[in-house]
Amino acid sequence: MTNKTSNRSGLLLTGLFLLLSRSVAASPVPASSASGPVVSIQQSPNSNSNHAMTASSFSTNDNLPAGCTNTSLHGFQWTVSDFHYSSSLTYTTPSHRINGATVRFNLTSNALPELNVFCDAYSSDFSDPFYGQRVYDCTTVVNSTLGASVGGKGERVLAEGGQSRTQFRYWKSSQSVEVRQTWECDDLEGPAANMAIFSANGTSAAQTPNCTFEEHQTPPAEWKNGDTYYWNVQACTLSEFSFAPSELQVFA
Repeated sequence: MTNKTSNRSGLLLTGLFLLLSRSVAASPVPASSASGPVVSIQQSPNSNSNHAMTASSFSTNDNLPAGCTNTSLHGFQWTVSDFHYSSSLTYTTPSHRINGATVRFNLTSNALPELNVFCDAYSSDFSDPFYGQRVYDCTTVVNSTLGASVGGKGERVLAEGGQSRTQFRYWKSSQSVEVRQTWECDDLEGPAANMAIFSANGTSAAQTPNCTFEEHQTPPAEWKNGDTYYWNVQACTLSEFSFAPSELQVFA
């Protein structure tokens, strides 16, 4: 079942480009908000730009034609689909542990439906592999969530001199996803190169997973060197869900 509830969260984006992937301490899931996204309109940091809009004249209430820019400002949301999580834990001896987990999903938005983003990450953190402590890059593809990558890991050139970038964090405990994304819309009137640049982030509400779990324990009295002492594997999926950003910056 698709969850269409808009969910809001927290970290203010203060620049055109999103933060690079980094390791941080364990992070709580950002709180949700019932209000709409906080919109900030700024002049493009590119002093040589010749955008169709200016920060002083642009308003989120402008009567814009239907399209990327209008949707980005009014009712923008992300949709997560084909979500899979898997993990394994193995003790080759009573004291030797090997563990790892993988998460992957597809991400689209209603502003640029032809832009498909594939997000995946692997973690072997000892205690809990995914609890919001790391930011991971996504790969952008066009027209197919399984197609060939355009651009590199984390970014895709949409227009000359422009970029799209998507990153995410994931909390297994609540099955919540935070998305950080920068994108461009070039459907405004004016010179062909003119465009509006958007930067946003938001966190989904907690989702209910569908999981399977298997494990095996070799009785201690029967275990010998060369045998696996203990193992378990878990696999989870999430139904498709959508959510909106809590922070949105517009560079005009």
